Amino acid sequence: MKHVFVFVFVFFALSDTIGQINDSIRDELSLKLTKDDISELRIADNYFKDLEYLMALPVYEKLYEKTNDSYLAYMYGCCCAFEAHSYSKAETLILKAKVIKNLLSDFNYYYGKSLQNNEKYELAKNEFQEYLKLPIPKTIKNYVLHSIETCDNNIQSKNKIIPIKIKNIGDKINTSQSEYSPVFASDESFMLYTYRGEKSIGGKQSLPGKKSEKGIYFEDIYVSKRDSLGNFSKGEPIKELNSKTHESASYITTDGRKIYLYKNINGSGEIYFSKKGVDEKWSKPERLNGICSNHWEGSCYFTPDEKTIYFSSDRPGGLGGRDIWKSKLLDNGTFEKPVNVGAPINTSSDEDTPYITSDGKVFYFSSNDSKKSIGGYDIFKADIINGNTFGEPENIGKPLNTIQDDKYLIISPNGKKAYYSSEHLDGLGQQDIYEIDRATFEKPVALIQVSGCVTYEGKPVESKILANPDIGTQISKLN
Repeated sequence: MKHVFVFVFVFFALSDTIGQINDSIRDELSLKLTKDDISELRIADNYFKDLEYLMALPVYEKLYEKTNDSYLAYMYGCCCAFEAHSYSKAETLILKAKVIKNLLSDFNYYYGKSLQNNEKYELAKNEFQEYLKLPIPKTIKNYVLHSIETCDNNIQSKNKIIPIKIKNIGDKINTSQSEYSPVFASDESFMLYTYRGEKSIGGKQSLPGKKSEKGIYFEDIYVSKRDSLGNFSKGEPIKELNSKTHESASYITTDGRKIYLYKNINGSGEIYFSKKGVDEKWSKPERLNGICSNHWEGSCYFTPDEKTIYFSSDRPGGLGGRDIWKSKLLDNGTFEKPVNVGAPINTSSDEDTPYITSDGKVFYFSSNDSKKSIGGYDIFKADIINGNTFGEPENIGKPLNTIQDDKYLIISPNGKKAYYSSEHLDGLGQQDIYEIDRATFEKPVALIQVSGCVTYEGKPVESKILANPDIGTQISKLN
């Protein structure tokens, strides 16, 4: 997953404070439980300490339903605050422990989180501000301050609702686990995407090659083909591309014969590529030299002429965290030295998942900039001016952006739909892929595909399609 190591960093940074268990309450509760229940409680508590809320949730739920205990209601509610389908439960459950809140050091944080999830931003801010009065480490303080800023951003943007239709792409693709990062070839005959969950080849690992039940599921690339009616088939893993490390789809060329993917082999992400052979199988992925460094590289996307790559990296020389960089592909097949695209795209926060419309005029990306995000990563857009400079980025707004991570926006080549990943209340799992009807979402831009063979005196010759640049038609080679 391209943002997985941000999660791991936050995971370890917060687990020493947020996620504490009250031993005295737990010991008193244990007197009322059976031996089997005590064993289950111990399992749930260990998950909770490691901030594995989704793993702890069903165990606490089972114990709470057996006992109706206020402390178990609190623990169950805290976990619900991190599961989109359970947001409405979290606030009520946590409040059941209000009588013992003085014994629960993180009560204000988790209650504030539940209020924020339920769009009660002023009340959430009050809880976060109370939490800041406690003697908490700087790392936690900054995390809570960020939460307050996102509450303020939500309050300020409450009237910015864009009239769009968003639909879950369905259970042929989405599961109870995570799916994201869809990419299409120009004929839209198939979609590649990323899956992360129980069926992942690598299973749970802490770092590539290190199995760990306290780790995270590693990613695989899946494919779904479309039938004549445009319906997606059930997604299947691509065996040639997947291994026991991370593999995530990033970009595919318009002809569908070359894919750029994210891989993580040594604990630091890199961009690789693979080509589809005459046997329709993908070649062994190769490292993208000239772009990869000794630092993390994640998502990438090419300009419509496939001569310039934009990619995310945390290499030195950026404005902070992960930034978006670019590099031109030279005639000899090598890349120029990458340059940071700078402000206003990059900030002191993280920027990721670049995407460029087929006319080359609009740049989309995701950022968790606390000054503009309404929660986690949001999708932003900026005009591309004269092909090389950017206008001021604009948060696309609700309901496309949510308090969860919203990333990987891509517009279908025919311009009729857009796709992205998010975690909605109507989702099937964690991150799901969603479809947006572009009739209600900005100006459609379509890619016109022309295929064929140009000959002269019966022999194939190289040729070009030349079009009016005002309509943004891509110049392509025909062989």
